[in-house]
Amino acid sequence: MATSQVTSDSAGGGYAYDLNGNRNIAGYSTGPANRLATDGTWIYTYDFEGNVASKTRISDGRYWSYGYDHRNQMTSAVEKTSASGTVVHAISLYYDVYGNAVAKDVDGTLTRYAFEITDTRPGYTTSVHALWAELSGAGAVTTRYLTVGDSTVARSDGTNAFWLLSDRLGSVRDITNGSGTFVGQVEYTAFGGLLYESNSAVSGNVLFTGGYFDRLLGLYGMHWRWYDPQSGQWTSEDQSGIDPDANMRRYVGNSATNGVDRNGLDPNSTDLKEFEKDYKGTNGTFTLSKMAFSNNGRMLKVHITFTPNDPKAKLEKIGFIQVIRFMGEFGEVYKWAK
Repeated sequence: MATSQVTSDSAGGGYAYDLNGNRNIAGYSTGPANRLATDGTWIYTYDFEGNVASKTRISDGRYWSYGYDHRNQMTSAVEKTSASGTVVHAISLYYDVYGNAVAKDVDGTLTRYAFEITDTRPGYTTSVHALWAELSGAGAVTTRYLTVGDSTVARSDGTNAFWLLSDRLGSVRDITNGSGTFVGQVEYTAFGGLLYESNSAVSGNVLFTGGYFDRLLGLYGMHWRWYDPQSGQWTSEDQSGIDPDANMRRYVGNSATNGVDRNGLDPNSTDLKEFEKDYKGTNGTFTLSKMAFSNNGRMLKVHITFTPNDPKAKLEKIGFIQVIRFMGEFGEVYKWAK
Protein backbone atom coordinates (compact mmCIF):
# COMPACT_ATOMS: atom_id res chain seq x y z
CA MET A 1 0.00 0.00 0.00
CA ALA A 2 1.38 3.39 -1.05
CA THR A 3 2.08 6.21 1.37
CA SER A 4 2.14 10.01 0.98
CA GLN A 5 -0.82 9.96 -1.38
CA VAL A 6 -2.75 13.22 -1.69
CA THR A 7 -6.08 13.02 0.18
CA SER A 8 -7.36 16.59 -0.25
CA ASP A 9 -6.51 19.90 -1.89
CA SER A 10 -7.45 23.58 -1.87
CA ALA A 11 -10.05 22.97 -4.57
CA GLY A 12 -12.13 21.17 -1.98
CA GLY A 13 -11.52 17.82 -3.59
CA GLY A 14 -11.17 14.69 -1.51
CA TYR A 15 -9.20 11.68 -2.72
CA ALA A 16 -9.26 8.07 -1.57
CA TYR A 17 -7.58 5.02 -3.09
CA ASP A 18 -7.74 1.27 -3.19
CA LEU A 19 -4.71 -0.83 -2.26
CA ASN A 20 -3.30 -0.43 -5.77
CA GLY A 21 -3.46 3.34 -5.64
CA ASN A 22 -6.52 3.74 -7.86
CA ARG A 23 -9.07 6.36 -6.89
CA ASN A 24 -12.19 4.82 -5.39
CA ILE A 25 -14.16 7.99 -4.69
CA ALA A 26 -17.68 8.59 -6.02
CA GLY A 27 -17.91 8.20 -9.79
CA TYR A 28 -14.67 6.27 -10.18
CA SER A 29 -14.44 2.65 -11.24
CA THR A 30 -11.27 0.75 -12.13
CA GLY A 31 -11.00 -2.38 -14.24
CA PRO A 32 -8.22 -4.96 -14.69
CA ALA A 33 -4.57 -3.84 -14.82
CA ASN A 34 -5.40 -0.62 -12.96
CA ARG A 35 -7.15 0.77 -16.02
CA LEU A 36 -9.68 3.47 -15.19
CA ALA A 37 -13.12 2.50 -16.51
CA THR A 38 -14.84 5.78 -15.60
CA ASP A 39 -14.18 8.88 -13.52
CA GLY A 40 -17.81 9.91 -13.42
CA THR A 41 -17.30 12.31 -16.34
CA TRP A 42 -15.78 10.08 -19.02
CA ILE A 43 -15.91 6.38 -19.90
CA TYR A 44 -12.55 5.00 -21.07
CA THR A 45 -11.49 2.15 -23.35
CA TYR A 46 -7.97 0.79 -23.95
CA ASP A 47 -5.96 -0.88 -26.69
CA PHE A 48 -3.97 -4.08 -26.22
CA GLU A 49 -0.91 -2.12 -25.07
CA GLY A 50 -2.83 -0.44 -22.27
CA ASN A 51 -3.05 2.96 -23.96
CA VAL A 52 -6.26 4.96 -23.66
CA ALA A 53 -7.96 4.26 -26.99
CA SER A 54 -11.07 6.37 -26.48
CA LYS A 55 -13.13 8.29 -23.97
CA THR A 56 -16.81 9.18 -24.11
CA ARG A 57 -18.33 11.99 -22.08
CA ILE A 58 -21.23 10.65 -20.09
CA SER A 59 -23.29 13.85 -20.18
CA ASP A 60 -23.54 14.30 -23.96
CA GLY A 61 -21.66 11.49 -25.72
CA ARG A 62 -18.74 13.70 -26.82
CA TYR A 63 -16.10 11.27 -28.09
CA TRP A 64 -12.31 11.26 -28.32
CA SER A 65 -10.26 8.51 -29.98
CA TYR A 66 -6.46 8.15 -29.82
CA GLY A 67 -3.74 6.43 -31.83
CA TYR A 68 -0.18 5.46 -30.83
CA ASP A 69 3.08 4.41 -32.47
CA HIS A 70 5.29 1.40 -31.67
CA ARG A 71 6.76 3.30 -28.70
CA ASN A 72 3.25 3.93 -27.35
CA GLN A 73 3.57 7.67 -27.93
CA MET A 74 0.32 9.34 -28.92
CA THR A 75 0.29 10.13 -32.63
CA SER A 76 -3.34 11.06 -33.25
CA ALA A 77 -6.41 12.35 -31.46
CA VAL A 78 -9.83 12.86 -33.00
CA GLU A 79 -12.72 14.64 -31.29
CA LYS A 80 -16.26 13.90 -32.50
CA THR A 81 -19.72 14.95 -31.43
CA SER A 82 -20.32 11.25 -30.74
CA ALA A 83 -18.67 7.94 -31.58
CA SER A 84 -20.36 7.95 -35.00
CA GLY A 85 -20.84 11.70 -35.21
CA THR A 86 -19.18 14.65 -36.92
CA VAL A 87 -15.47 15.29 -36.55
CA VAL A 88 -14.82 18.41 -34.48
CA HIS A 89 -11.02 18.32 -34.41
CA ALA A 90 -8.42 16.03 -35.96
CA ILE A 91 -4.95 16.16 -34.41
CA SER A 92 -1.72 14.52 -35.56
CA LEU A 93 1.44 14.46 -33.45
CA TYR A 94 4.99 13.91 -34.72
CA TYR A 95 8.14 13.00 -32.78
CA ASP A 96 11.87 12.99 -33.35
CA VAL A 97 14.16 10.04 -32.54
CA TYR A 98 14.57 11.35 -28.96
CA GLY A 99 10.83 11.25 -28.27
CA ASN A 100 10.31 15.02 -28.44
CA ALA A 101 6.97 16.14 -29.89
CA VAL A 102 8.37 18.26 -32.72
CA ALA A 103 5.13 19.02 -34.60
CA LYS A 104 1.37 19.05 -34.19
CA ASP A 105 -1.23 19.35 -36.92
CA VAL A 106 -4.68 20.55 -35.86
CA ASP A 107 -7.27 20.51 -38.62
CA GLY A 108 -4.59 21.20 -41.22
CA THR A 109 -2.72 23.90 -39.29
CA LEU A 110 0.81 22.87 -38.39
CA THR A 111 2.77 24.01 -35.31
CA ARG A 112 6.40 23.06 -34.89
CA TYR A 113 8.45 22.74 -31.70
CA ALA A 114 12.20 23.14 -31.27
CA PHE A 115 14.19 21.80 -28.31
CA GLU A 116 17.57 22.45 -26.76
CA ILE A 117 19.73 20.36 -24.44
CA THR A 118 20.20 21.93 -21.03
CA ASP A 119 22.00 20.93 -17.82
CA THR A 120 19.49 20.69 -15.02
CA ARG A 121 21.40 22.04 -12.03
CA PRO A 122 24.87 23.10 -10.86
CA GLY A 123 27.14 20.15 -10.17
CA TYR A 124 24.99 17.75 -12.20
CA THR A 125 25.41 16.68 -15.80
CA THR A 126 21.86 15.82 -16.72
CA SER A 127 21.01 16.36 -20.38
CA VAL A 128 17.39 17.42 -20.78
CA HIS A 129 15.59 18.31 -23.97
CA ALA A 130 13.89 21.56 -23.00
CA LEU A 131 11.35 23.37 -25.18
CA TRP A 132 13.21 26.19 -26.94
CA ALA A 133 10.56 27.61 -29.27
CA GLU A 134 7.18 27.21 -30.92
CA LEU A 135 7.16 27.85 -34.65
CA SER A 136 4.61 28.16 -37.42
CA GLY A 137 4.35 25.50 -40.09
CA ALA A 138 6.58 27.68 -42.27
CA GLY A 139 9.24 27.78 -39.55
CA ALA A 140 8.74 31.28 -38.18
CA VAL A 141 9.30 31.53 -34.41
CA THR A 142 6.09 32.50 -32.62
CA THR A 143 7.14 31.88 -29.01
CA ARG A 144 10.64 31.66 -27.59
CA TYR A 145 11.35 30.01 -24.20
CA LEU A 146 14.21 30.56 -21.80
CA THR A 147 15.18 27.58 -19.64
CA VAL A 148 17.60 27.79 -16.73
CA GLY A 149 18.53 24.47 -15.18
CA ASP A 150 15.38 22.38 -15.32
CA SER A 151 12.93 25.32 -15.14
CA THR A 152 11.38 27.40 -17.89
CA VAL A 153 11.77 30.91 -16.48
CA ALA A 154 10.64 33.17 -19.31
CA ARG A 155 8.99 33.30 -22.70
CA SER A 156 8.58 35.87 -25.44
CA ASP A 157 6.12 36.10 -28.32
CA GLY A 158 8.28 38.57 -30.21
CA THR A 159 6.35 41.55 -28.88
CA ASN A 160 5.95 40.86 -25.17
CA ALA A 161 8.27 39.13 -22.73
CA PHE A 162 7.08 37.39 -19.57
CA TRP A 163 8.90 36.06 -16.51
CA LEU A 164 7.44 32.78 -15.22
CA LEU A 165 7.67 32.43 -11.45
CA SER A 166 7.42 28.84 -10.25
CA ASP A 167 6.92 26.97 -6.99
CA ARG A 168 9.14 24.19 -5.66
CA LEU A 169 7.63 21.67 -8.10
CA GLY A 170 8.37 23.90 -11.06
CA SER A 171 4.69 24.84 -11.57
CA VAL A 172 4.20 28.36 -12.89
CA ARG A 173 2.30 30.38 -10.27
CA ASP A 174 2.86 34.07 -11.03
CA ILE A 175 3.76 35.92 -14.21
CA THR A 176 5.36 39.33 -14.60
CA ASN A 177 6.04 41.35 -17.72
CA GLY A 178 9.52 42.27 -18.88
CA SER A 179 9.56 45.18 -16.46
CA GLY A 180 8.72 43.00 -13.48
CA THR A 181 5.09 44.12 -13.13
CA PHE A 182 2.71 41.42 -11.97
CA VAL A 183 0.36 40.50 -14.85
CA GLY A 184 -0.98 37.01 -14.19
CA GLN A 185 -1.57 34.16 -11.78
CA VAL A 186 -2.30 30.44 -12.03
CA GLU A 187 -3.65 28.07 -9.37
CA TYR A 188 -3.92 24.29 -9.63
CA THR A 189 -5.61 21.34 -8.07
CA ALA A 190 -3.23 18.95 -6.36
CA PHE A 191 -2.92 16.92 -9.58
CA GLY A 192 -2.41 19.85 -11.94
CA GLY A 193 -5.91 20.74 -13.08
CA LEU A 194 -6.38 24.45 -13.75
CA LEU A 195 -8.24 25.80 -10.75
CA TYR A 196 -7.77 29.47 -11.64
CA GLU A 197 -6.00 31.24 -14.50
CA SER A 198 -6.22 35.01 -14.76
CA ASN A 199 -5.15 35.25 -18.41
CA SER A 200 -4.14 32.29 -20.57
CA ALA A 201 -2.52 34.61 -23.12
CA VAL A 202 -0.14 35.73 -20.38
CA SER A 203 0.51 32.43 -18.60
CA GLY A 204 1.09 30.44 -21.80
CA ASN A 205 1.30 26.66 -22.03
CA VAL A 206 4.24 25.69 -19.79
CA LEU A 207 2.41 25.26 -16.51
CA PHE A 208 2.13 22.39 -13.98
CA THR A 209 5.61 21.15 -12.94
CA GLY A 210 6.93 22.82 -16.09
CA GLY A 211 5.02 20.44 -18.36
CA TYR A 212 3.52 21.58 -21.66
CA PHE A 213 -0.26 21.87 -21.42
CA ASP A 214 -2.10 21.15 -24.65
CA ARG A 215 -5.32 23.06 -24.12
CA LEU A 216 -7.22 21.30 -26.88
CA LEU A 217 -6.31 17.82 -25.66
CA GLY A 218 -6.59 18.82 -22.02
CA LEU A 219 -3.37 16.87 -21.39
CA TYR A 220 0.19 17.62 -20.34
CA GLY A 221 2.95 16.48 -22.66
CA MET A 222 5.65 15.02 -20.40
CA HIS A 223 8.07 13.82 -23.06
CA TRP A 224 7.42 10.06 -23.39
CA ARG A 225 3.84 10.11 -22.12
CA TRP A 226 0.77 12.33 -21.86
CA TYR A 227 -0.69 13.09 -18.47
CA ASP A 228 -4.36 13.73 -17.65
CA PRO A 229 -4.65 16.10 -14.66
CA GLN A 230 -8.34 15.36 -14.24
CA SER A 231 -7.91 11.66 -13.54
CA GLY A 232 -4.35 11.88 -12.19
CA GLN A 233 -3.30 9.15 -14.63
CA TRP A 234 -1.15 8.76 -17.73
CA THR A 235 -2.76 7.90 -21.05
CA SER A 236 -0.29 5.01 -21.41
CA GLU A 237 1.55 2.66 -19.11
CA ASP A 238 5.08 3.19 -17.84
CA GLN A 239 7.37 1.43 -20.33
CA SER A 240 9.87 0.68 -17.58
CA GLY A 241 7.46 -1.88 -16.16
CA ILE A 242 6.06 -2.43 -12.70
CA ASP A 243 9.16 -1.44 -10.74
CA PRO A 244 9.27 0.75 -8.76
CA ASP A 245 5.49 1.30 -8.97
CA ALA A 246 3.26 -1.68 -9.64
CA ASN A 247 0.55 0.75 -10.76
CA MET A 248 1.97 1.88 -14.09
CA ARG A 249 -0.75 4.47 -14.71
CA ARG A 250 -0.89 6.73 -11.67
CA TYR A 251 1.06 9.97 -11.52
CA VAL A 252 4.07 10.01 -9.11
CA GLY A 253 2.47 7.46 -6.80
CA ASN A 254 -0.44 9.88 -6.16
CA SER A 255 2.01 12.09 -4.26
CA ALA A 256 1.45 14.96 -6.65
CA THR A 257 2.30 17.71 -4.14
CA ASN A 258 5.74 16.22 -3.53
CA GLY A 259 6.89 14.56 -6.75
CA VAL A 260 7.38 15.51 -10.38
CA ASP A 261 7.76 13.45 -13.52
CA ARG A 262 8.81 15.60 -16.46
CA ASN A 263 9.83 12.78 -18.78
CA GLY A 264 6.92 10.41 -18.15
CA LEU A 265 9.10 7.54 -16.94
CA ASP A 266 9.94 8.46 -13.37
CA PRO A 267 6.97 7.56 -11.15
CA ASN A 268 8.91 8.02 -7.94
CA SER A 269 11.09 11.00 -8.73
CA THR A 270 11.28 11.97 -5.06
CA ASP A 271 13.06 8.72 -4.29
CA LEU A 272 16.49 10.30 -4.69
CA LYS A 273 15.84 12.58 -1.74
CA GLU A 274 14.15 9.82 0.22
CA PHE A 275 17.06 7.47 -0.44
CA GLU A 276 19.53 10.06 0.78
CA LYS A 277 17.41 10.73 3.85
CA ASP A 278 17.14 7.05 4.67
CA TYR A 279 20.89 6.50 4.71
CA LYS A 280 22.17 9.74 6.16
CA GLY A 281 22.52 9.43 9.89
CA THR A 282 24.82 8.67 12.77
CA ASN A 283 26.85 6.12 10.82
CA GLY A 284 27.96 8.55 8.16
CA THR A 285 26.90 10.69 5.24
CA PHE A 286 25.44 9.55 1.93
CA THR A 287 26.03 11.97 -0.96
CA LEU A 288 24.64 12.20 -4.47
CA SER A 289 27.52 13.58 -6.50
CA LYS A 290 26.30 13.42 -10.08
CA MET A 291 23.47 12.17 -12.22
CA ALA A 292 23.14 12.15 -15.99
CA PHE A 293 20.64 11.32 -18.69
CA SER A 294 21.67 10.01 -22.06
CA ASN A 295 20.71 12.02 -25.12
CA ASN A 296 17.37 10.26 -25.40
CA GLY A 297 16.51 11.30 -21.85
CA ARG A 298 16.08 7.76 -20.59
CA MET A 299 19.33 6.87 -18.88
CA LEU A 300 19.94 8.02 -15.35
CA LYS A 301 23.37 7.43 -13.84
CA VAL A 302 23.93 8.33 -10.22
CA HIS A 303 27.37 8.48 -8.64
CA ILE A 304 27.24 8.04 -4.87
CA THR A 305 29.74 8.28 -2.07
CA PHE A 306 29.41 7.25 1.54
CA THR A 307 31.62 8.80 4.20
CA PRO A 308 31.49 6.83 7.47
CA ASN A 309 32.00 8.64 10.73
CA ASP A 310 34.35 5.85 11.77
CA PRO A 311 36.97 5.19 9.04
CA LYS A 312 37.25 1.59 10.26
CA ALA A 313 33.51 0.98 10.06
CA LYS A 314 32.24 -1.47 7.48
CA LEU A 315 29.70 -0.14 5.05
CA GLU A 316 26.51 -2.13 5.27
CA LYS A 317 24.36 -2.53 2.19
CA ILE A 318 22.76 0.88 1.69
CA GLY A 319 20.84 0.06 -1.46
CA PHE A 320 21.49 -0.51 -5.11
CA ILE A 321 20.55 0.81 -8.51
CA GLN A 322 18.34 -1.42 -10.59
CA VAL A 323 18.78 -1.54 -14.34
CA ILE A 324 15.70 -1.71 -16.57
CA ARG A 325 16.11 -2.21 -20.31
CA PHE A 326 13.84 -0.75 -22.99
CA MET A 327 13.63 -3.15 -25.92
CA GLY A 328 17.27 -2.59 -26.82
CA GLU A 329 16.84 0.51 -28.96
CA PHE A 330 16.26 2.86 -26.05
CA GLY A 331 19.22 1.97 -23.87
CA GLU A 332 18.85 1.56 -20.15
CA VAL A 333 17.22 3.36 -17.27
CA TYR A 334 18.51 3.28 -13.72
CA LYS A 335 16.09 3.55 -10.83
CA TRP A 336 16.43 3.25 -7.09
CA ALA A 337 15.59 0.01 -5.40
CA LYS A 338 16.09 -0.93 -1.79
